[in-house]
Parts: sequence; C-alpha cells; structure tokens
Amino acid sequence: KKGRADVTMSLRLLLLCCAHATAATPTPTDGTLPCACVRHAWQAIKNGTDVIPAPGMTCFEAAGTACVANGTAASCELLCMYQTPNCWSAEQLASLMGEAAQACGAEWMTEALVLELLEDKQPPVWYWTKEQSAITTFFWWSEVGMPEGIHDQMLAQRISGAVWMSMTARELYEVLGLVWGGAIEHKRGFVNFIEGKYGGPPKGPDGGNVSVYVSLERLVTVDPPSSFTVQMSLFFSWYDPRISKNCAKTVGDEADWSDVCTLFWRPSWTFPTTLDEPTVVEDYGTDFHVGADSPAAATDAVPGLNRSFGLSSLRIRAEFITVMEYLRYPYDTQNFDFVIQASNEYMASEVRFHSLAVLSVDSQAKHQVWDVRAFSSSDGLVRYPPGVDVQATQEAEAAAGDMFESPAFAYFKARGGADGQVSAAEALSSSAFEINVRRYCGYYLGNYVVLESVLVFLGWITFFMAPDGMDSRLGIALTLVLAINVFQIVLVENLPETGYLTDLSLFTICNTVLLALIAIETVFVCEAHKRVKVHEEMLRMCKEHVNNQESIAAAARIQRKVRVNQARRRLRTLARLSPSEAAKLTRRMENEKTWEKTLASLRRRERHGREGEMACGSPVVRVSSMRGPSRVERQLQRLSRVVVLVYDLHREQKEEARSCSAVGLLCRAMCLPCASLHAAAKLLRVKINRWVDTHSRFFAYETDRLCALVVFPSLFLSYFFAIFMRPGGAMGNCSQRD
Repeated sequence: KKGRADVTMSLRLLLLCCAHATAATPTPTDGTLPCACVRHAWQAIKNGTDVIPAPGMTCFEAAGTACVANGTAASCELLCMYQTPNCWSAEQLASLMGEAAQACGAEWMTEALVLELLEDKQPPVWYWTKEQSAITTFFWWSEVGMPEGIHDQMLAQRISGAVWMSMTARELYEVLGLVWGGAIEHKRGFVNFIEGKYGGPPKGPDGGNVSVYVSLERLVTVDPPSSFTVQMSLFFSWYDPRISKNCAKTVGDEADWSDVCTLFWRPSWTFPTTLDEPTVVEDYGTDFHVGADSPAAATDAVPGLNRSFGLSSLRIRAEFITVMEYLRYPYDTQNFDFVIQASNEYMASEVRFHSLAVLSVDSQAKHQVWDVRAFSSSDGLVRYPPGVDVQATQEAEAAAGDMFESPAFAYFKARGGADGQVSAAEALSSSAFEINVRRYCGYYLGNYVVLESVLVFLGWITFFMAPDGMDSRLGIALTLVLAINVFQIVLVENLPETGYLTDLSLFTICNTVLLALIAIETVFVCEAHKRVKVHEEMLRMCKEHVNNQESIAAAARIQRKVRVNQARRRLRTLARLSPSEAAKLTRRMENEKTWEKTLASLRRRERHGREGEMACGSPVVRVSSMRGPSRVERQLQRLSRVVVLVYDLHREQKEEARSCSAVGLLCRAMCLPCASLHAAAKLLRVKINRWVDTHSRFFAYETDRLCALVVFPSLFLSYFFAIFMRPGGAMGNCSQRD
C-alpha cells in the first residue's frame, strides 16, 4: 500500500513535468521508452474498478527525464497515459513495451506476450513458457505474492508455467530464494488462484448443468423387505470452456500439481439411501476433451468439437434401502428406489443434475426371482440441510409453548426457509431413480398354489365315502389339515415379518378353514346317520311286537308295576304330613274346582306321556282295549288325586320357607337367572334334537351330495378368484421366464 501511494504521488509530479514538456517542446523527438522500463518490475494500481500495471519509480524517473529533457514521444505518451481517467490502453502500452524491449535487448518481452497478459488472454498456466512466467512476475509480482525483480530468477532458472505450478514451498524457498514465510504465502496464493480459476462449476449458459446417465446392468440381490443391491454404470458429463487439455482416464479426486488433468473441476455426488459405501467395480476415470471454445483450441481442440466437456464414468455395486409391499405376494410388483444427490459443496443454483435412466440387463444377468421391467428417473431439489420438516417443527414449537428456541432453526427461518418454499439457493440437486420389478411366479404357482389346491381337492373325496365310516373320513380330513399347516409353516419361514396377510397366506388359511369345515361336516353327517339307524331299528322292533299278544301283555304288566311303585312312594309322603297339613289337604280336596283342575292336569300328563312313548317307538298299551280296569288301576285312579295335592302342598311349603328368610330371598335372586338360562338351554337342546331327528335322513344322505356338487366348489372358487383373479392384481402381474 505504501508503494502504491508513492507511485501515485510520483505520477502527480511527473504529470506536471509532462504538461511543461509538452508546452516547451511542441515537436517531440522519436525514440523508445527508457530501458529501465523493461528491466525493472512494475506495480499494480487501481484504475476505477480494474487493476492495471503501472511503471515503477525507476521507470517513472527515467521516462520523466526523457520526456522533459529530450522530448521523447514514447516517454511522454507513457506519462500522459496515466493522467486522464479511462485513457489507459492495453494495446498502446503493449506497443510501447515491445518496442523498448527490442531496443534494449530484452528479447523475452514481446508486444504479443504483453498484450496477452494485459487483456487476460494468456493460455492456461501449464502452457506458459519461461518468458510468459517472467512477464507475469514482471508486471504482477505483488499480486502473486513474490518479491520485486523475481522475473530475473524465473528467466535464469527457466521456470515455465508447468514447473512453477508444481513447485512446493520448499522448492520456492531453495531455488528462487524466497523467504520461508513468503514461499508458503505464495504457494497458498497460487493454489487459490488455480482453484478460483479452474475450480468450481463453470459459468455461462450451461454452466453447472451435469448430465447423469445411469445404465442399470444387474439386479444383484434382494434382501426383503428392507434392501436391494444393484450393479450399474454411471456417466457424468458437463460442458466447461476452461478445459484446455485433452486428458484420458484421470483417476482420483485430489489435485496433483504435477498433473494438470487433476485440476479441472469435476462434479461430486453422494448416495443418500445407500446402506454402506458403494463398491467401485471399475473406475474408468475422467476424460477431458478440448473444444473450439477453449483457450487451447488453437493447439489441442478436437476436430469437429465445438464445446469442451468432461466425462466421468465408473461401474459400481451398491446396496440401497427400500420398503417392500408384500400384500400381493407371490404375484407382487415392487418399486426399488435410490437417489443420486449432489454434494453439499454447491447448491442447486450452481450445480443442477439432469438424469437419464437406461435399462441394460441382458439375458445372462437376469435375476432368478425378479423380472426387471422398467427403469426410470426424475430430477428435483432436496432442502439443505436434509431432514428438516418445516411444518412439523413449527407445530412442535407451538405445542411446546415457552421454550428455548433452537438457534439453528432460528437461522433457518431468518434465511427464509420457514415459508415452505424450496429455492435453488437453499437446496441440493438430486436425481431419483426407480426400478420396477415383478416376481417370477412359476416357482410359487407350482410349489404352493397347485399343491395346496390338490390337497384341498383330496378332501373332496370324503363326500363320496360311506356316511357310517366316520373314522376313515375324519382321518383323511384332519391329515389334510395338518398337511396344509406344514405349508403355512414353510411360508412363514420364507416370508419376512409383516403386519398384514399376504395373498398366499390368505389362500393357505382359507384352505385350512375349508378342510376344517369338511371335518365338521363329516362328524355331523355320521351323527345324523347314527340317528337314522337307531330310528330304523326302533321301527323294525315296533313292527315286530305291535301285533304280538304276548308283547302287549308283558308291556301291560310292566306299566302296572311301575304305577303301583309310584303310588306307594306317594302314600309314604302323605303319611308324614302333620294334622294341620292333612286338614289343609282335606279342604283343598273339598274344593271341586281345584279337583277338576288337578284331574285335567293329570290327563294332560298322561296324554303327553303317550305321545312321547309313540315318538320313541315303544309299544303303547291301550287300557280300554283290555277286558276291564283291574284293581291296581282303580287304586291308581284314587291315589292320583292325593299325590297331586301332596306335591302342590310340598311346593307351597318350600316357597313359604324360602320367603321367610333373607338367605332364601338372596338364593332365589341369585339362582333365578341361572335357572332361567338352564331352562332355556334345556328347551333349546330339546328343540334342536327334535329338529335333527326330524331331518336326520336328509342330513345323512343328502348333505354329502349337496356339499360335493355345490357348497365345496362354490367356496373354493369364490375365494380363489377373489384372491388371485381380481382385476389388475395377482396372477395378472405374474411374470414368466423366457
């Protein structure tokens, strides 16, 4: 800064001399700039917003003397060039310096080289000759962090651009004589200069646009339900006019200052959904091709190539996270997704991916289970940092109330990230790829669906077996149920854990239920057949004894003995009554209405008993058909009235005893529901048995026929079509191998 201030002050003094010399010498003499202007290094000054070279103090003094004393036109022109703003001309300065260099014997400085430097049209550093390196340090030594006059050392040591670029700080210290701190500072500045010029994405119409070409070669493995592994070739290509050397198979990401090809910019990327670091099967490196827009187009341009571009290619094998849906197993279709995302070094406003997916799976690389049907891609933006859900975070903050606000989220909101909009300046470019696969169904069709269907149809043969063979029929049905359960166990072992039933699991369960229904039907039919056989045996026996007089007499004797025994037991009960109870019984007997009611009840009981005996198939003996009532029968008629009254009396006594105590009341309250349920269950059981007895012949002989021809086929076909033949699913998605 102090040197530049001195230059500015000298310029002011020399400008006054220039004006005086112009007035005193109206006709300048011919000549060139003093030799000091081409032998002593210049400095850099600001001209508005630009930085231009300005002569050093030695050159200013010599030019001022030549202009004032001799009226040298070149010296006066040089001094006047820095007087008026915007009058500085690179072409004029290059012409003056070239002429002076030729006159002073400085052949290394030419007008063309100076003009290249002043107009910033120099070739890349690695193409510089020792003269270009010397000219650069002659004019810009302060800008590159080197001492004044270093250009003489550059010429003496023959330091070209490639050599200069590859020199380490120690070599700068030992060879060029820089101080150690200056050598380190210069090397750091030189690196920043190269990275600033050739590093980072290119600018321009297509600057930062990267083509991502992915060729899917093989679906390696599928680890359900969480991951899959693929092998693919990646090709990243981009335009970059800064590429100035044709390079082939440049490998590695680190910059090697001895290799120019490692200094050009290359995009970097990541796989956010990969489980482990991808395995690089083959790294073809990066190729750079020089086009007509390159600074080195005159010497290195590829014929017919208009624009310079780079190409990185490699083949990798990577395992990615996925979520698989097994609801339609084994006729399921899956979508395997993975993402290629630009590294967080550059936002989407600087680097933008444009993807293209190509399916290149040949017949020798097909997966044994999955048929790769399609491969597609889409491009988008991913908010950076990823994983920030703005809406969820705001809701959580609102629910938490008064709490310490996250500084990171406060900064995120201050940058405008809380509005829910994702801009290219705050997001990363990404390309999402989707692999559509469908399962080959032949294995599952033959080993599960067909075999289970055969087992179910084997259960069909039980309908054609004799209904009295319960053991054989039930054994077949239960054996088939166990066989289906074996399939269920194997299926559970082969499938991952899911929170729902797959189609094949549902089919297996339906088959199990259907075979269980066949077993239940077998038990029901065999039981109905037994009832039919018992009824037929009873009818046969009734036909055998109904007209046999000996059988009728024997039945009559049995009835008499039973009634006599019943009357004796009732008389013993009557004898145990107290006098008050006997008086009460007498009064009730005097009541004619009660007696008629009791007699009607007895008649109903007798009639019901006869109907029950007829239903059971036992012979019925009609008393009127005999020769006349016997003594026992007349005794039975007399005692029946007494027995009924005694029964009613005992019932009333029990009810009075129960009503007289709290315990009795509690027992009645607790036992009443149970008694009602027991009575209802008993009534229901009686009605069911009576209904089954009535229709037992139909159940025994028609149920098998109905199930075999209607029920069983209908059930099987209904759930088979509902599971496997619905529109747009199941077997319609089945892939077959070529």
